[in-house]
Amino acid sequence: MPRSIDVILRGEIVDIPKPGDKCVFTGKLVVVPDIVQLLKPGERVTSSNVDTTKMKRDQSRTLDGVTGLKKIGVKDLSYKMVFIASSVSNNETRMGFNSTMSAEEEEAEVDVNRKFTMHERHEVLNMKGEDNLYSKLAASISPHITGHLDVKKGILLQLFGGIQKKTKEGIKLRGDINICIVGDPATAKSQFLKYICSFLPRAVYTTGKSSSAAGLTASVLKDPETGDFCIEAGALMLADHGVCCIDEFDKMDSKDQTAIHEAMEQ
Repeated sequence: MPRSIDVILRGEIVDIPKPGDKCVFTGKLVVVPDIVQLLKPGERVTSSNVDTTKMKRDQSRTLDGVTGLKKIGVKDLSYKMVFIASSVSNNETRMGFNSTMSAEEEEAEVDVNRKFTMHERHEVLNMKGEDNLYSKLAASISPHITGHLDVKKGILLQLFGGIQKKTKEGIKLRGDINICIVGDPATAKSQFLKYICSFLPRAVYTTGKSSSAAGLTASVLKDPETGDFCIEAGALMLADHGVCCIDEFDKMDSKDQTAIHEAMEQ
């Protein structure tokens, strides 16, 4: 069964993990009462600000929340596990990719060479002088699939990305391309998608038939504890600055397909 657990971040580590990052949290597991289970149907969790300075001693007892089992009714006092994190580190540090860097660190980190060993550095520099490097790089994408060189070249260009341009009028033009792979059954279309998801840091794999428009873009949910509305990011939001692979695109409903158009344009 898929399960989820609440992670509480405090202090300066609050904004370090972004949606879609794979992170390692260090901390401790604590137990807190599950307030939502204890409430009667339709009740809401409310917090009140009361000036306790002018109160007498016996009056302040009414503020101590729920006292005794009579107030709760006959209910089991249920608890839930919460993880309090003391430090966060990003899991995806391969290929010089680290989304937790601040702007100052990115400016200071000009020298990418330190991330590679001497052997790897020589290998990259030797590749620069090779003939038909483009075809060799394309052939190294999903090497277990023979042929399909044009498809691999398209995927390679998408992985490298392009240059974002801005016109004189201030209109932004995206430099990255979107790829639609069309073909007969059993021509390794899904294998290409799964291969990209296997090594790319921010890659999300989803299937068109099972995912709705809200699951792909964003869905508005009601927080059960506070009653506020919050937005939960979908697959396209989580794969921001990465690649979102959608399988079985033709099996999707047409209204779900149109929900993606704006995100593809950005």
